[in-house]
Amino acid sequence: MADHQGDEPREKASTSPDADAQRQRRAEMASLVRSIQQEVERKEERIQKRRRVERRSLKTYYVGAGVLTLLNLLLLFAAPSWLVPSSPDAPSAMEEELSLRLTLALFAEEVERQRGPGGEVPESVDLPVPLQMELVYRTTGSESYELLGDAGGVRLVYSSIQPRDRFLAGTAGAFRVGGS
Repeated sequence: MADHQGDEPREKASTSPDADAQRQRRAEMASLVRSIQQEVERKEERIQKRRRVERRSLKTYYVGAGVLTLLNLLLLFAAPSWLVPSSPDAPSAMEEELSLRLTLALFAEEVERQRGPGGEVPESVDLPVPLQMELVYRTTGSESYELLGDAGGVRLVYSSIQPRDRFLAGTAGAFRVGGS
């Protein structure tokens, strides 16, 4: 009986307010641990979902970059005719001659402006020459000069002794309105 009496106080002690408080704390701790585990699982799910989206985004990026690279290479090496402008036709001999005559006449006008008070021509003239033309100025006397021009195989000489109107004769009819 002593044993039995010893057991009873132990049972009473386990139902005491301290024991109830401990059980409640354990239950709260277990609940807290479960909520933390659930939160961790939710975060892991979100991370996994984000990684799947990122992998899809990277795949899309790489596929898009590959397609753009192929398109650029295609346009670089096999450019369609509508994309690449055609080079203009080379000027005809008549157009070269017309251009050279007009250029020589303009340069002759500039030399005339640089004549001295007594009508003497300058020893040298610094005139801008179009890239596709060669132009040489040389004096043939104190009051006369020549302009030698070469453009696209067409060679002309303008002499200051010759009237400019005669040098330019026929060029007026070569101009066409509207490009036709």
